[in-house]
Amino acid sequence: MEYTINVDTGGTFTDGFFTRGEEFKRVKVETTPHDLTVCFRNCIEEGARSLGLDSMEELLLNTKVARFSTTLATNTIIQKNGPKLGLVVTRGHEDDLYGEAGRGDGIPVAAILPAHMVIGVAGESGDDGGVVEPEVEEVRAAVRRLLTSGARAIVVSLRGSFFNPLPEKKIKEIILGDYPKHLLGSVPVFLSSELCTRSGDYERTNAAVLNAYLHRELVKYLYKAEEDLRQSNLCNPMLVVHSTGGAARVAKTTALHTYNSGPVSGFLGSFYVAKLYGLENVVSVDMGGTSADIGIIAGREYAYNFRPEIERIPINLPMLEIKAMGGGGGSIARIDSSGGGVAVGPESAGAMPGPACYGLGGRKPTVTDADLVLGYLNPRKFLGGMRELDRDKAVTAVGESIADPLGISVEEAAFAIKERLESNVLKALRDEVAGKGLSAGDFTMFVYGGAGATHCCGFGRDFGTMLTFPYSAVFSAFGASTLDVIHVYERFMPLDLVDGSGAYASDYDRFNQAVEEMRDSAQRDMRGEGLDAERVVFSLELQAGYKEQPGGPCVMVRPPRIFLESEEDVRGLCASFQSGYLAIDGEGAHCGEVGIQVKVLRLVASFPVEYVDFPVCETRGEDPTAALEDERKVFWGGSFVDTRVYDRKLLECGNVVTGPAIIEADDTTYVIPQGRKFTIDRYLNGVIDDAR
Repeated sequence: MEYTINVDTGGTFTDGFFTRGEEFKRVKVETTPHDLTVCFRNCIEEGARSLGLDSMEELLLNTKVARFSTTLATNTIIQKNGPKLGLVVTRGHEDDLYGEAGRGDGIPVAAILPAHMVIGVAGESGDDGGVVEPEVEEVRAAVRRLLTSGARAIVVSLRGSFFNPLPEKKIKEIILGDYPKHLLGSVPVFLSSELCTRSGDYERTNAAVLNAYLHRELVKYLYKAEEDLRQSNLCNPMLVVHSTGGAARVAKTTALHTYNSGPVSGFLGSFYVAKLYGLENVVSVDMGGTSADIGIIAGREYAYNFRPEIERIPINLPMLEIKAMGGGGGSIARIDSSGGGVAVGPESAGAMPGPACYGLGGRKPTVTDADLVLGYLNPRKFLGGMRELDRDKAVTAVGESIADPLGISVEEAAFAIKERLESNVLKALRDEVAGKGLSAGDFTMFVYGGAGATHCCGFGRDFGTMLTFPYSAVFSAFGASTLDVIHVYERFMPLDLVDGSGAYASDYDRFNQAVEEMRDSAQRDMRGEGLDAERVVFSLELQAGYKEQPGGPCVMVRPPRIFLESEEDVRGLCASFQSGYLAIDGEGAHCGEVGIQVKVLRLVASFPVEYVDFPVCETRGEDPTAALEDERKVFWGGSFVDTRVYDRKLLECGNVVTGPAIIEADDTTYVIPQGRKFTIDRYLNGVIDDAR
């Protein structure tokens, strides 16, 4: 029997989801920030044990596919521990980097790229395809100056290089001629045109700088992780999850595409489950130890952010639209200096020292400490008993930092922490749903992450039905298990679908030739990875907008076929664009056909790989008594109440648990208040809705 391995490294925990046919096992180990390959290996070793295997080597020998998502890119940017970079730009743009604001107004990328590490030279491309060639000696002098100042890599981003990349390539040729790759003094060179073919010099420059900043750590870590697996019997390449959706082998992965890959994995897992249930609108909430990530599926589709920001730095590499906010089990509570109430997050205690109740030196109160004080958590069964929590330390932390200054009881302070976290997330959810022109009642909520099930009845009170999962605490790892091998190819190619006179585009050759070239590249790359090119599935995504609104809203249009063959195809693209535009800009927006322009062609090549197939279970009846294991006092606001406690593993299909109740699993705790009920459905997922 063949296995799949799916690992997601988060800021606090590293999660594993291991499959064998219809069987799956979930694993959670602590993240090792000093070396993420350690927790990666620990997770796989735990996975082998959970599957009843003698060793990790036995598991890897029989593994069909191994997928991996990581927070390394996120951590590197936040901690600012990437290498010192030098940037070469078109002369005259050293200060503004092609942006509207000068460096004096605060360019966000300056946090990792000081002004003296930017040098301008001759060289640019125009929209007519014409170029200004760089001067050899000027380039050599600029590079020498950057290297003397400590640069460990050179980024080249010239004006207009999305029109013609030749000036950038010429500079790379000059640098590698002086510092050849085979010598110890070799200098890594990163071109913005190799990373992104989209318009927007400022955003493309930012993306190129961030990618170079991440490259060294990602290369060292991902290749080491893959080599460790190879040495332990893995025969197939390790796949890395990308923020654009899908996964690819390490050799085909760009460093910047790994940013936020964990939340992306979880969100795409939600998309997979939404299709399984036939749901049209879903809001997903991933609440772990550090953050809460919110994703929206509307009309059975997810959206892209065409100008995402990474630590306030705008880039033009599209990423799946996911909103992150600082709110999770490890979020630190404090007195709000402005209002005198309780504030929670975004600062997190992380894995070390962690919440005060971990007993590892943490003294600040966290959401987890509050949950323990309230009686939600069993101190002896946290993480399936892997870590025993110290309630006395939680009481001390909440008391000294919150209760005593506010003059309230420790329990009331803990409840205030819980309420503040949930209200913060609820506000973010309302904003996200309203942004789609819909209301909470239009959505089903998917809840996952280690802290999601504990707090969903608070932050999800606007939503009628919530779906939780037996693998909620490792949902991003599960999401990785649903991903195919995906390569994305882009081409900047402005094409007017409807000209000023109202005539539809009729010259399809240029469009179709670009698509064909990208398709040929995809088939060649897939064959190079040892995959059957005949099994590759292609889909086309077009980024479109109004020609007279260069900075206006963009819409992702997905045509049913990858080639244009008739006016009917063009009319269909216009109709799809108008529908998407209205969803973004509102019903009153101008949305005529004249001036619609395709800006970027995006070919997605997918190779299907094995993932878990969930069986449908037989209903066993509503009575959950067989899963009842205990009663304990829980603070529901106002006072402690004797509350039934159930074992999640013993609940069967059809069982209904009415609140108030606590349901304990090895890796999360479900808190079901009065007025709510929890039902096990046909896929053994937990449905939370009104008890009335």
